[in-house]
Parts: sequence; C-alpha cells; structure tokens
Amino acid sequence: MTADFNNKKIMLNQNRYLPIILWLFPLLLLNIGWWVFSYIDYRWIKTDWIEQSNQEAVLLSASSDFNYCVGKISGSFFADLKSGIESFSRVNQKEQLQKYIESRANYIFRFPFPEHNLFVFKFLANNKKTELIYSNTDQIISRTALSKTFEYLVRMNLSDESYSDEAKKSGAKITNIFLGGESDPSVMAETQRGKVSYSLYQYKPHFFIWDYIQDVKSGDTFGFFLLIENSKEADDAGRLIALREQRYLQKNKDKRFLGAFIPLFAGYGGVVASEDFSKIPE
Repeated sequence: MTADFNNKKIMLNQNRYLPIILWLFPLLLLNIGWWVFSYIDYRWIKTDWIEQSNQEAVLLSASSDFNYCVGKISGSFFADLKSGIESFSRVNQKEQLQKYIESRANYIFRFPFPEHNLFVFKFLANNKKTELIYSNTDQIISRTALSKTFEYLVRMNLSDESYSDEAKKSGAKITNIFLGGESDPSVMAETQRGKVSYSLYQYKPHFFIWDYIQDVKSGDTFGFFLLIENSKEADDAGRLIALREQRYLQKNKDKRFLGAFIPLFAGYGGVVASEDFSKIPE
C-alpha cells in the first residue's frame, strides 16, 4: 500500500515537470536551429570573403606589373589628348592646346609614376612636316630626330603611298638610332602602335609606347612618345600605382574592405594590417 502510494507520488512529480520540459524543448530546438543556420551563414560569408580576397590579391598582383601600369595610364593620357585636340585644334589655339596637354600630363603622370620623357607631336597634312608641340624635358638631343621618328612611325603605320622610298630609308635609319635597336623599325611602326615595347633611348633600356590620332577637321595627325627608364624605381612605382588604384576601386563599392600594407622595398618587414583605405591620405 505504501509502495503504491510512493509510486503514484513519483509519477505525479514527474508529470508536474512535463509541461516545463515540453515548453523548454521547442526553445532548445530553436536555439540549436539558430546556431546551425548562423554557422552556415558564417561559413558562406567567410567563403565569400576568402574568394574576394583572392580576387583582390590576383588583381593587385597583375595591376602592379609596370607594363600594365604604363599601358593603362598612357591610355588615359591618349583619351585626354583626343579631347584636347577636339577642343583646341585650330591654328590660333596652339598655346591653349599646349597648356591643356601640360596640365593633363602633370596630373596623369603624377607621383608615384616615375621620371619619364613625354613628347607630343603634330604632323601637318598640308606640307607633310612634323612639329614637336610639347615636351616635359629640355634635355632633347635633336628635335629633328624626334620629329622624323614620329613621322616615320605614323606614315608607315598608315601605309602612306606618298611616302617616298628615299624618305622611308632615311626615316628608318633615324628611328633605329632613336630606339637604339638593330631590328627592322617598320615592325615597330606596323605592329606596336599603342603597345608597350622597349628601346635603348640614350643608351639606357626604356619602356616605350607611342600612339596617334588624326584630326577629322584639319586632317593633321597628333601623337605622343612616352619613355620611362627600365629600373627598380619603375617596379616600385608599379606597386604603388596598383595600391592607389585599389583605393579608388574600394571607394566605388558598397561594401567596406579592410586594407593592408605590403612590403615594397627590401628590409622593411612583412605584411602588416592597416586602417581601411578610406583613411589613407591621397
């Protein structure tokens, strides 16, 4: 009798806790489910971060190559030169065009772009003469040699039928002296327009890029030579330019990305964390 009473009392006590257990069980399941889904969401976000970081690292590595930097930045200058020609192509606007070119060149080829030689030419359609209308240096060996080289590259690239054989031979010789090479200069004229190539300018290895545009109104041809000495300074500049471009890319994105410093020079330590790019000065 006593045993039955005790058993009933135990069962009654157990049944008393049953509503509490049934109330806590769904909360426990909700907590477990929340943790599982939060973990899955975290894993997806982390995977997305890793993929984006890898993409940014690959982009930074590729864009830090100085060949890439020269091609991209000279392309920006060419686009601005085209705009300037469209605005100041008349004869009486020569001084305005020169000031415009100087202004845009100073901005586009600003630090950390290394020291360079920039020459801008105008090839007159009416008398087939070439003028050097802008240069960022006074140390020019020969204006005539520069002008003849530009004329040769342009007329060969255009397959100008009025370009005589004698003039071609003279232009090829001057171009070879200017570029410091032994190869056929016609190859440079026909295939390397707007592409980064190499020359031995003033007996030193240089990156070299040239391009031109024809003015529809006057028929005159405008173009430029850009020469940068191939040195360690150029390699360092490529990395700095890539970091500067990375900052501009970050500004155009909705998400906030953290930046980092990477070693640019030997002996300056490893990679260290930094503030985000928005706090890095111009």
